[in-house]
Amino acid sequence: MKSVSCAFLTAVFVLFASFASAQDKPVAAESQRKLSALFATLGKDNTCAKVSDVEAWECSYRGKGLRTISVRAVLVREDAIDADVLMVISVFATVTDFPDTNDFLHRLLKFNSDIDFAKLTVFGDGRIALVAVTPLRLVDKEELTLMLDQAAAANGGAFDAFGKDAKQ
Repeated sequence: MKSVSCAFLTAVFVLFASFASAQDKPVAAESQRKLSALFATLGKDNTCAKVSDVEAWECSYRGKGLRTISVRAVLVREDAIDADVLMVISVFATVTDFPDTNDFLHRLLKFNSDIDFAKLTVFGDGRIALVAVTPLRLVDKEELTLMLDQAAAANGGAFDAFGKDAKQ
């Protein structure tokens, strides 16, 4: 089990390091305009709003038990592909909400292999989030809607899978 824990922590570290380095690089103004235009096409019935003081959009979804699921869309520069990418993030919980056991970490890894769209990651501050990333050049209105909806659905799935394990 220790090897599973080490593998999980290594994978999370690599993913986080990739996102952290990408966030320091400037995103093209054209990319910001494209994302704003895409959100504008979602219409008046959507539950998304621009986050003030940051280049991000946040959408609200209704989960089970009237739980609100928040999904945030941000652009980051990814040097590996020399392009701006859309990262959709939905915070599920914090690490301190759950028992610190190998069994729990193993189940997090299994959950990641069971879902095909967003992946669980643990950020440096302890937040457990579902993250999906795609190059902005591939995103149109349908893809944006799919990314937002799938991240919210994955958050709901994580709640179903792990909610019972949360510390009381």
